[in-house]
Amino acid sequence: IDGIGRYTASAVASIAFGVSVPVVDGNVCRVLSRLTGIANHIKAPIFKDDLGWKLAEQIVCSEDDGHAGDVNQALMELGATYCAPSGSGIDDDDPLKEFYMSTVIGRSVVEAMMTIMMVEERENGSIMDVNDVLAHFNHETMCGDGADKCRLCHSNGVPSVLAQICQDWIDYMASEYGDVSSYIKQRKKMTLSKIEKEVASKIGHGAFPVPPPKKAKREEVLAVAAISLLAPETLGRKSKNGEEKIVNRWLMVKRPKEGLLAGQWEFPSVCVWDSTDKQKDGKKGKKAMVKNGEVVIPIVKALERKRSLQSFLENMTIPSLLGSDDENQIRRLFKVTCKSKRINLSQEKTANSTSPPLEHIFSHIRHTMWVEHGHIQLEEDDEISFDFSSFESSSMSWKTEDGREVRWMSELDMKKVGVTSGVKKILAAVLKKRK
Repeated sequence: IDGIGRYTASAVASIAFGVSVPVVDGNVCRVLSRLTGIANHIKAPIFKDDLGWKLAEQIVCSEDDGHAGDVNQALMELGATYCAPSGSGIDDDDPLKEFYMSTVIGRSVVEAMMTIMMVEERENGSIMDVNDVLAHFNHETMCGDGADKCRLCHSNGVPSVLAQICQDWIDYMASEYGDVSSYIKQRKKMTLSKIEKEVASKIGHGAFPVPPPKKAKREEVLAVAAISLLAPETLGRKSKNGEEKIVNRWLMVKRPKEGLLAGQWEFPSVCVWDSTDKQKDGKKGKKAMVKNGEVVIPIVKALERKRSLQSFLENMTIPSLLGSDDENQIRRLFKVTCKSKRINLSQEKTANSTSPPLEHIFSHIRHTMWVEHGHIQLEEDDEISFDFSSFESSSMSWKTEDGREVRWMSELDMKKVGVTSGVKKILAAVLKKRK
């Protein structure tokens, strides 16, 4: 039947008709992970779509007494209550308290960890950190190897669980006793106290199931133009002493109303490469290379970056600056001012460069920003003149052909409109370079 999948069909069959079939959802997978010590996340296909059903079947169908529906509902309810992500595993009202493998693993790992740390301190006088402790655990042996390797656990599941338990226990010792090293040195027994066993049980319970792997961030390489000119800070308004403070005003463009950072002001920028391999201008983009699971960010040639920026800036038509419709002159203006030097934050050498670009990370995308900066120096005999009387002046703000707002902003203006941390990062780097 269309729209009826395995989960719905099993739920109807077991609950409405008493058929001995399991029902597996995310809550049930969490219960199974903690009952059996499965080091995987609840959305893993091998777990939620395959072997998880076989494990649940062993519980639900152990006795064909017509109560499969009740058992299924109980498992789902436990996964949403006592065995929720915040569940402790040691609640006296939890009917599965005595059966969780997660709490056993928590106590076992913490006891082994304390033994390792105390032996190291007594024999060598040193206090081990989390990485030192983890190096003593044989991940392959614990999860099987070769033909015996566990198919149900994630490839990095066991190391993830061990790291989580060890780090949480270190944090507990630090919060409870202050100085971890002093506590290890003064501790007499390697065995855990009753309270420590309870804490270790909770920590082990919380380490299962493992968090789902984070979705790889989309990578974009941007060419950014930071262009300034000298103009009054408060347009049309003089200070108390009758003078106007002259400051740098920066060319800013407003982002579209939809999408990433919708409606935010930014420096003019052009995406010259992205990792999604999109079709651009009828041509296929350069395919992203992946090495060790990480996307390799290419170094886009400086000439390509400058050409992309120059084309973008030349098409930001500002006929009002000219007193005529001769757009070729404004394009010439930006051609001249775009003969600028890239920010030089010398740290490491790359192709045709003495420094790396700036980087800004969002939750789902990372921007690698190559910044060009230049300053428009207006001379008295220039044919181009700016009207600094107000913000409404067409010299100070206008719209591009595609409807995007453009404005010359001072740093004070940026504070008022609330620019993003990425814009602040670019501005700080440019100002530092110009000193």
